[in-house]
Amino acid sequence: MTDHWSRDAGTAPYEFLTEVELRPAPDGGTHVRMTADAMHDQEWTRRLAAGRANEMDNLGNVVGRNA
Repeated sequence: MTDHWSRDAGTAPYEFLTEVELRPAPDGGTHVRMTADAMHDQEWTRRLAAGRANEMDNLGNVVGRNA
């Protein structure tokens, strides 16, 4: 998935990539790995990572992830 960044008036708009990998897990479930390009600075990269982690937690809650 390609996201488009344009929220910071001091930074020119740009695109960055987020990839999601799905593969079978040994327990019969699905292993999900999400990776994303670094953004224009460490703070926004940290915010992106926190947001993606929240999305993964929400997904786990919906599909009944094992604790």
